Amino acid sequence: MKAAPSAPLTVPVEILSWVNRMVGGPGTGQVTVDATVPRGSTVRAVLGAMSERYPELGRALWDPTRPRELGDNIEVLVNN
Repeated sequence: MKAAPSAPLTVPVEILSWVNRMVGGPGTGQVTVDATVPRGSTVRAVLGAMSERYPELGRALWDPTRPRELGDNIEVLVNN
């Protein structure tokens, strides 16, 4: 008997300051948006899902000269 596939996981992502304009926020304070990813996903996968959903955010997050690397001025806090 096969195990039932796990349901996707919804992860709240807090986006601070001027960056939240890229996800429809006011450009100040904090905005929380949800990313839906498969269970067991990495932080990189969550950021990838956010980048697909919000292309402007994706362009700001990732270094265009180094594929799959975050830009030099990007900070990611996990469970902060």
